[in-house]
Amino acid sequence: MNFLRRLYIKTTNITHGYQDEQPSKLISFYHLWSRFYDVSIKLDPAYCKNLRKMIDTVVAHDDITLDCGCGTGLGTIYASTIAQKVVGVDPSKDMLIKLRNKIEKQQISNIDIREGFFPQAIEHKETFKS
Repeated sequence: MNFLRRLYIKTTNITHGYQDEQPSKLISFYHLWSRFYDVSIKLDPAYCKNLRKMIDTVVAHDDITLDCGCGTGLGTIYASTIAQKVVGVDPSKDMLIKLRNKIEKQQISNIDIREGFFPQAIEHKETFKS
């Protein structure tokens, strides 16, 4: 396993540990990680390939899809090419700024972004398909 994959797995373990007990540490971590996230992911082509495979398997044309922990939108943007609508939820303002910039640059109209933790960032009446 290469260094970057180990680093990604380690950061995922860290963030999962902070999620419930120390949300402010999670936000601080993502403030820093947002600067390097897209670059680090591009260094592992298998990650992108497997993410697209997963999305192709579970998202259909008429779906309204929920992407929890959407980050900078790698999966969110790809899912938006298939789904009717994608709702991306993430607690990191910094990650969502990067996603918003990508949405504007690519002129994507079927992504709705919510800042906050899941499930609090979703209205109770909303339903998703996929």
